[in-house]
Order: sequence, then structure tokens, then C-alpha cells
Amino acid sequence: FYTYDKVMKSSKNFIILEQWQNSMHFIAGAIAGSVATTVSFPFDTVRTRLVAQAHHQPVYKGPLSSY
Repeated sequence: FYTYDKVMKSSKNFIILEQWQNSMHFIAGAIAGSVATTVSFPFDTVRTRLVAQAHHQPVYKGPLSSY
């Protein structure tokens, strides 16, 4: 939500016409989704590696060794 708000606030400086507001909501949502995915992906990778080794001989000892 932080990224979405920042994009919407910064777009108010550039958007003059009201007809572009719907497009800006879409663009702000796309940017916010991209940032959220980029930030959370490494954590999801570590979690997946730790869960996948649960039934086998441990390869990773903790979150730092699995990254």
C-alpha cells in the first residue's frame, strides 16, 4: 500500500486531465505489485528450500545458508 500511495501522490504532479485517473490507478497498482513481488521473492525462495528438504537429509542449516 505504501508504494501505491507514493505513486498516486507523485502522479498528481503530472496528471492534469481527470480522464487519466483510472489509468493511473491501474499503473500504480501494477508498480506496487511488481515491488511487492520483487521484495518478497527471495523470502519465498528460502522458505521453499527449507520446506523441500524436510523429508530428506538437510542441505541447509538455516535461512542464511539456503539463500
